[in-house]
Amino acid sequence: MYEDPDFDNGLCNLEDVNDLPPEKATTEEKLEEERKDMIEEMKKRYPSDPIIKLKMDKTFPIRRQEIVNSAPPVKVIRERWPALFTEKQIIAEFSRITTLSLENNFYEALDRYTPQFLKLFKSKKGSKGGKLSKIDHEVTKLRTLVIRGLSVLLGEDSTNFYLSCMSLEEENQNDWGQITVGILISEDGPLQSDDLHLDPKSLSVILEGVPARITNISRDITVNEGSSISLMCLAIGRPEANIMWKHHSAREVMEGSGISS
Repeated sequence: MYEDPDFDNGLCNLEDVNDLPPEKATTEEKLEEERKDMIEEMKKRYPSDPIIKLKMDKTFPIRRQEIVNSAPPVKVIRERWPALFTEKQIIAEFSRITTLSLENNFYEALDRYTPQFLKLFKSKKGSKGGKLSKIDHEVTKLRTLVIRGLSVLLGEDSTNFYLSCMSLEEENQNDWGQITVGILISEDGPLQSDDLHLDPKSLSVILEGVPARITNISRDITVNEGSSISLMCLAIGRPEANIMWKHHSAREVMEGSGISS
């Protein structure tokens, strides 16, 4: 018999010595090696998503303990856990903590209350009503409108929360260090102070002056050609692009890699 720490050090039956739980020090050392492997993978030009996910799944216990107990600055967290600042791993980490889907729960609640918010926005007059009247009936833009419209509706100054720029190399990036929480919006065209940014080129979350990896928002591209086509797609970014080829004839032959049909 041995004392099991998972059961208030109660005595538990032990049939074989190999059933003993691993020493805590040994486990932590192995997890630390997994963390270092994750960092090395993230340094690659094209990190492997399956490998990153595996390493992040394994190291979740020490990461949770480190963040909850030590509460390190965001800059330190990014140095030790760079994968945590990618969109896929933010979603995965939420699921590890809550066993829920971040995207499904968030969008379900947002879509449920969107009609009521739109009615409220349309009822507003004056300068608030002018800003809130920029309504586009495409569902993704409606979601953006509701999120952006909340600050307008409540009369909150979102200048220091929603930051817009033409590129990451602009001089205003020097001000990021003063931002506790914010969203950086990159635009294709000229910037306007009252723009609701319903169709941004890319987005990035800023925490304690540290921007997460830029998320490129891809535009859909449809190609309508003859029976013989050669396509080359260069899609670099996070999340990785999904490429879909639709068969319009049973005689069509699809050849390629990383393509779903």
